[in-house]
Amino acid sequence: MSAQCPTSPSPRERRRHEDLTRRREDAIAGAAAVFASKGFHDAQMSEIAAAAEVSRNTLYALFESKEKLYQEVIETTHAKVRDVVEKRAEEVEDPGERLLSLIESLFRCYEENQDLLRIYSRGTNGVPTKIRGAMGESALQRFQSFTDWVIDVARLAKRTGYLQISTRRRSASPSSEP
Repeated sequence: MSAQCPTSPSPRERRRHEDLTRRREDAIAGAAAVFASKGFHDAQMSEIAAAAEVSRNTLYALFESKEKLYQEVIETTHAKVRDVVEKRAEEVEDPGERLLSLIESLFRCYEENQDLLRIYSRGTNGVPTKIRGAMGESALQRFQSFTDWVIDVARLAKRTGYLQISTRRRSASPSSEP
């Protein structure tokens, strides 16, 4: 019995895969824009398909439901923001500068991904329970992991003297202090 060597995909298969990947990315981007402007319930798959420049049939071939598409938008954009922020911050050695880089990177990512910020700002109110349930544990773990990393960066900055917590209460009125 002879062992078969794994074959690499043909040029046609590679093109199909690249086309499918591009269509998925377009669908996610179009969906993010529509969900951000209309919310989950008011967004229509036909509007999302138009924004993505694909047919409704193609959209349903890529995502079996609006709920699955919404979930993919949240997971994909969250991963993108997390990866960019972590990469930028990890490039900085100084703990204080790393914390500043993390904060700056978060703001920059939300500025570059305003649709995501609009979707998050709407919260989970009105999002079907089955989406929250499907995203549940894995989304919570990813969020908690990112939160733990941010806290670790802040703690390192504090431990090394770059971050000082003041217990002095500041007043809302202008101060007479110099």
